Amino acid sequence: MKKIFMLLTVMFVFMLSSCSANEESKKKESILDEYQVMNSHSKVRVKDFIYRIVSEKQEYANNEKVKIYAELEYVGNDDQVTIYHGESPFYFNLKEKTRNYDIGYAMNEPLIKTTIVKGKPLREEYRVGSGGYSGDDPKEYVDFMKKIMDTKRLPYGYYILNGNADFYVETVKNGKNVQIEYNINSPIDFKVNE
Repeated sequence: MKKIFMLLTVMFVFMLSSCSANEESKKKESILDEYQVMNSHSKVRVKDFIYRIVSEKQEYANNEKVKIYAELEYVGNDDQVTIYHGESPFYFNLKEKTRNYDIGYAMNEPLIKTTIVKGKPLREEYRVGSGGYSGDDPKEYVDFMKKIMDTKRLPYGYYILNGNADFYVETVKNGKNVQIEYNINSPIDFKVNE
């Protein structure tokens, strides 16, 4: 009799926990249903440059690698142009909207010059896991960021990525060297499902 009671208790606890996990998954899905992906890619032209930011999908599965890249294409009159920037001209500012979490994008800022050949875009992929947190951040946020940094994957959620290309070019005007600064921004959005 004791064995039957123990067996029934274990089965009851197992069924209760699986129902709870299923309800949690449905709750997360219903939260994501409130958000509609509008732009999984974007293109902006500013003077002699075209900036593109692209998510290869509108929705990713849980634990699937998010594939996002940015491109900067020179379309001016010369065969090539030299741009000056930090470690990269690209910056990826990510926000998870269901939790309202900002996910930073760390980058060193030495002055680097890069030559872009006309018709051959400069391209860089977004690296998941480059953000951080401080000791003053709430535990939920710290756990969220640790998961991203450890797995190099984004947890379920609705994400808005504000892509940015920040650089300058040098030119000569009226016999003087002049820097023309560019800060090109464009957002995309995507989901990671449970």
